[in-house]
Amino acid sequence: MNTTRTRRKSLSSDKIHPNLAFRSKHENNMGNDKIVTIGSLVTIKEGRSAPEKYHVVDINEAKSRVGNISNESPIGESLMGRRTGDKVTVETPGGTITFKILEVEY
Repeated sequence: MNTTRTRRKSLSSDKIHPNLAFRSKHENNMGNDKIVTIGSLVTIKEGRSAPEKYHVVDINEAKSRVGNISNESPIGESLMGRRTGDKVTVETPGGTITFKILEVEY
C-alpha cells in the first residue's frame, strides 16, 4: 500500500519581505484612516468647486456618467492607496488638477 503525505510549509513573518503588507481591507482601514481601494466611495474637492463623489471600480465597471471611475483612469489611479486628508495632483487629458480627499467610504 502506497500512501502519499502532503506537507505544508508555513511562512513565518520573519521570512516575508518587510515591504510586503499582507493585510485584509479591514486591517488596512481601521478608524478614520481608510485607504482608497477598488470599491471605495471617495469624496474629493478641487479648489472652490463643490465636493464630488466617485466610486472607484475595475475598468470593466467604469461609467463616469454615474460616478464610477476606473482604478486605471488618471484620477482613479491617483486615488489608489491614498487616505482621507491627502492632497493629490494629477495630469488628466484636460490638464493638471489638484484636489483633496475629504472622505473614503466602503
